Amino acid sequence: MAGVRKRKSRNGKPRRHFEGWYRDWRGDRKFFTGTPSKKETLAMANKLE
Repeated sequence: MAGVRKRKSRNGKPRRHFEGWYRDWRGDRKFFTGTPSKKETLAMANKLE
């Protein structure tokens, strides 16, 4: 199962890019910086998984 989230930076402002995550072969969640598009980031996460 893969997913996408939008996080805020340390100063409280929203970031420009979405953060994607996927489960590796051990079941651990791995995060990566995606693109400004939620749809593209989710596609990247599904491909990595």
